Amino acid sequence: MGEVHTVLFLLFGGGLLAGYVGWAARRAHPVVDLAMLRTAQPALALGLSVLASTVTFAVVFLLPVFTEAVQGRSAFGMGLALLPQGIITVLGTVLAGRFVDRRRGSYNGRHRLRPAGRNDRRPANADRVDTAVSHCWNPLRARSLPAS
Repeated sequence: MGEVHTVLFLLFGGGLLAGYVGWAARRAHPVVDLAMLRTAQPALALGLSVLASTVTFAVVFLLPVFTEAVQGRSAFGMGLALLPQGIITVLGTVLAGRFVDRRRGSYNGRHRLRPAGRNDRRPANADRVDTAVSHCWNPLRARSLPAS
């Protein structure tokens, strides 16, 4: 009976995905622009993000459930075992962002971005700030400058 539920949920998820693809094709500005998947680099980045999210889910959720239920370990022991992963993830995120910014700067395709100052209430050219979710740089913490 469990296999039937799994197949039904997979079919339902596939139906939702197909429905979104059809809906996004008819919109001028969909939430996730699927046209970016026509080029190799964004498609690869999205595929790797999906893979990384799947692996992270497996490690953070499924591994503790497995070790507690099957191996009989305590929740505290699993928390201690997973603590280095959280610390390394935070350090890697911070250091990788600084490394990329230092190596080539931030650029979102239309505007060169720089971090907003601490005392900036609102960027002078706030009407030109691109607030799309798909950019790597956080647009809420950045000011937009014309590309040169």
